[in-house]
Amino acid sequence: MTARHPLGPEQIFAGRYRIERLLAEGGMGAVFVAEHQGTEQRVALKVLWPHVLASPSAVATFQFEAKVASRVSSENIVRVIDAGSGSVPFFQPAYWRLASPAASVGQSAT
Repeated sequence: MTARHPLGPEQIFAGRYRIERLLAEGGMGAVFVAEHQGTEQRVALKVLWPHVLASPSAVATFQFEAKVASRVSSENIVRVIDAGSGSVPFFQPAYWRLASPAASVGQSAT
């Protein structure tokens, strides 16, 4: 749980995701690591901050991002697998763990 977002560890979100931890925060929202309850797969969830929900254009931009990312096939774009537009809009981009931050740019982790 963060000061800006009410999601916290062990909370069930959208009826199918168990929140594990906060992964990153940004201006419009946050990304959480979660477990899909049906498949037991670790996933990422991107959600909007509550204060952003007051802006219809920001919500529309977020939903457009999810739609576009679900349709584009590129090694440089994270594919969106699931999305929802209930009380807290979200989308589930593909999630993967890197061995280290340096591995993401092809450098040795020394």
